[in-house]
Amino acid sequence: MDGNALSPAVTASITLGSILGLLLIALIAGSLCWREAHQSQGPSVFPILFAAVLGRLFKALMNWRLEHGAKLGFLDLLAGSTSAANTILTQIHIGLPSLLGLILLVAWAFSPLGGQATLRVLRLQSSDTLTTNDIMYMTNNITYMTYVSGSLGLLGTLINGLFNAALLGPRRVKESPVDTWNNVKIPMIEYIAQDQQLIINSTWLPVPQDDNVVYSSLIGIPISTMPSDSRSTFFMETSYLILDCSKIKMVDQEDGTFFGSQAVVGTSSANGTTADRRFMSVVTEEVHYSGIFTNSTASKNISCHRDDPHNDMDPRLAAYYFWSGSPEEGIELYNTLCSFQTTYVEVEVTCDGPGCRSTRIRNSTLANPARTWTLFDGDRTNCLWWAWFMQLFMNSVTVGRSGAPTPVQGYFLDPNSPASPLRNKGQNPMQLDARTFATRFAQLLNSFMLICAGPYAVSYGFDGDMPGADIEQATKINTAAQSVRSFKIIVCDPAWLTVLLIASVFLLAAGAMSIALRAKRRTPELALNWSTVIRDNPHIPGADTACLLDDLQRSKLLRHTSLMFGDVASDRDVGHLAIGTKDGGASSPRKGKAGDPRYSMRTRVVDTAERLVPVA
Repeated sequence: MDGNALSPAVTASITLGSILGLLLIALIAGSLCWREAHQSQGPSVFPILFAAVLGRLFKALMNWRLEHGAKLGFLDLLAGSTSAANTILTQIHIGLPSLLGLILLVAWAFSPLGGQATLRVLRLQSSDTLTTNDIMYMTNNITYMTYVSGSLGLLGTLINGLFNAALLGPRRVKESPVDTWNNVKIPMIEYIAQDQQLIINSTWLPVPQDDNVVYSSLIGIPISTMPSDSRSTFFMETSYLILDCSKIKMVDQEDGTFFGSQAVVGTSSANGTTADRRFMSVVTEEVHYSGIFTNSTASKNISCHRDDPHNDMDPRLAAYYFWSGSPEEGIELYNTLCSFQTTYVEVEVTCDGPGCRSTRIRNSTLANPARTWTLFDGDRTNCLWWAWFMQLFMNSVTVGRSGAPTPVQGYFLDPNSPASPLRNKGQNPMQLDARTFATRFAQLLNSFMLICAGPYAVSYGFDGDMPGADIEQATKINTAAQSVRSFKIIVCDPAWLTVLLIASVFLLAAGAMSIALRAKRRTPELALNWSTVIRDNPHIPGADTACLLDDLQRSKLLRHTSLMFGDVASDRDVGHLAIGTKDGGASSPRKGKAGDPRYSMRTRVVDTAERLVPVA
């Protein structure tokens, strides 16, 4: 078999392979349903392939019918049906609406349907998977024995560094639902509940998703690292201190020397401790209220709440003394009396990946101690913790000049710029309302308490950069977290899948039929080109050569022949319009008389009328 004979076979093989590939796409589309998707792509080669296959089928059918004899209208309809639009126009021009034309239109209708089916059979859809995992979060309900013993070691530097970082942090961090180390902050339910009855009834309250939330602390609760590709929700029980303070008043300097003026400033004390004397015991009418000033005299030693923590008791009271102003312009001494209580809450935390925030909060429904019982109460060890905690708290932020305000005092005046000298200079703390002062003071105390409860956990977390660093420094509680992982899956549309399968099977049948018709053909294949038109034309030299070749091969052989449509009998009274060579010769077409094309049209009409011959 020569090379020319291989060309149709190769073309047919390529066409059949393309059809099988398209059918394979339909089958794959069905198998990919409900699979996870990583990309979105759709094939769009169907209309091109469909036109190529159907066009070859109509051409093969036309040649096969011509070989066996067929009506001219039938052949012209097949020849003109190169598209759906041409099928309609051909029927209109021929004036032959028929069942064949309807069948051809239906066949061409599979082209847009199949093309749309390849694009719409598969689509992406979101799907979720729900898993439940045990996670941990830190609690501040520990014994704090490390601090009571005074053996802080490196912990003191770490605790003070974390507290100062939180105290001096930017506004966006202080208003954020998480702290600098991505720990979840707990809102103050007292600022969220519009009705006290909502707190009493433990009603779930939504936490506003804005920057106006009042948080109980600058430090959040350390939690386990959450999955980065999931949305997780869990609940945790926690507590925080809440203060109720009297209105700030100015203290007479002479009256302020009850414990000594130097002790009030915080530079020294009778027993040698420093910077812990801004918090003092209160003695009124021989009733002693627990304060920070624990070691001035034996009579001023603090007492503990050793009652049953579930019984009601009087809240712990303490007075806070502080300076305001500057040494250059004068300083004044102020004080306030605050009561300490504990708020127990249950918080719903929602995490988008590792980023978490409190979304709902309610009053705890557990059997918690009385609100007047705090972490400073209990056994003798915890009573000592009150003294040590306040000493550590007051020593965490110090200044090198007597009477100069510290960032702690600056936080009361402006939480967003506690270290700004312009903010603190000349500010009168009596302008602060009692609730604002109590809230800011509680935020600082809660922050320091959380840091002491787990300094390594606060800074590194449970899965942080220092494995084992939080060992024996944090107490963790397990809770169940529900994680919803959202991902894209490939979904197949049953209707479009059916259309694609039908169109693919139809296309496969058309391709197979085209190959079968070509195999049965005994005559050369005629194409819709000029090599077919001039076959055996007596006006074109060489047109009767190579009559056994297909028209595509004849076109290649005669590609240099110049053709012209015109009058080939200009020497006669009645002309004859035909296609001939342009190069000259006895039968070459020429223009009509005086070059008038209307003459040629006239002679063609007359000639056609005179020369019509019935077709056998």
